[in-house]
Amino acid sequence: MKFKTINPVTEELYKEYEATSTQELAQQILEPKNAQTKWKVTKLEDKIILFKNLQSEIEKVKEKLIKIAQKETGKIPMDFEVEVETSISDIDYYIKQVKKLESLDEGFEIDENTEAKFKYEPYGVNALITAWNFPWFVPMALIVVNLISGNSVILKPSEYSPALAIELKEVFVKAGFDKDLIQIVLGDESISKELVKSEIDKIFFVGSVEAGLDIKRNSGSTPIEAEMGGNSAAIVLNDSNIEFTASVITWGATYHSGQDCVGTKRVFIYEKIYDEFIETLVNKVSQLKTNIQYGPYINKISRGIVRNKIIDSELKGARLIHGGMKTKQDSS
Repeated sequence: MKFKTINPVTEELYKEYEATSTQELAQQILEPKNAQTKWKVTKLEDKIILFKNLQSEIEKVKEKLIKIAQKETGKIPMDFEVEVETSISDIDYYIKQVKKLESLDEGFEIDENTEAKFKYEPYGVNALITAWNFPWFVPMALIVVNLISGNSVILKPSEYSPALAIELKEVFVKAGFDKDLIQIVLGDESISKELVKSEIDKIFFVGSVEAGLDIKRNSGSTPIEAEMGGNSAAIVLNDSNIEFTASVITWGATYHSGQDCVGTKRVFIYEKIYDEFIETLVNKVSQLKTNIQYGPYINKISRGIVRNKIIDSELKGARLIHGGMKTKQDSS
């Protein structure tokens, strides 16, 4: 079965892909199982060499990745460049952390007659199910931390950002990693459901609350680590620097058009400074430039959800003080 990705900026077809079938998924689980058997006993110093190679390979394709991200998710170049650069620098952090684990004493004495020992072991083949809003940083961070711990992975990216996942595997292969350590599964939520119920050892999920709860219901006894949506609040105190605070909240609420789990969703303002703060905030927001400081919503469905929330809020007594108009794409 085929599926398509749409450029959120132009609303034109970007690429078409073949979704992974249930039969293909079964085979894709076997390959990382075999690769992981060898990988888990690879010496840390040999792993570190590969991860250093990986940093160089990512740097080489950074400009290519920025262009793909813009066409696939609408993410503005400045924001996505930070995503790529952070993924490069974080590799050093994970190397540092795994070195700490290796240096820990493998045992301790409980009393004069009893000694306890412990040993860190990788889980095996882990499933990574990720969202489209951080299409490079999140899957890269999850893959790096899993691989450096001795696991292999099956990545199921969002159906809105498969191109970046494919590029991601390519940089690992070019860096010298076994191509079977990372498998990419493509498709919509139906293949995610099959992956969750398959013979995997652990699930890492980043996405919506609804999807996360569905994974929990269908995963059986498989351990899960999930990072889901948020409802972050900002509190503006009487002694705040209004100009600075308004700038920070403007960025926090409009970064990636608010398509960010930790973005500012609510603002509580002390009554004494309310009017001045709102005036400053509206002035900041009105100066933002489309596709320079923020991009489009990922699709019409997402724009519709936001518009319905605005309408619902107004019906319940809220007052719209800026924006809320339809886009050209919505009227087409």
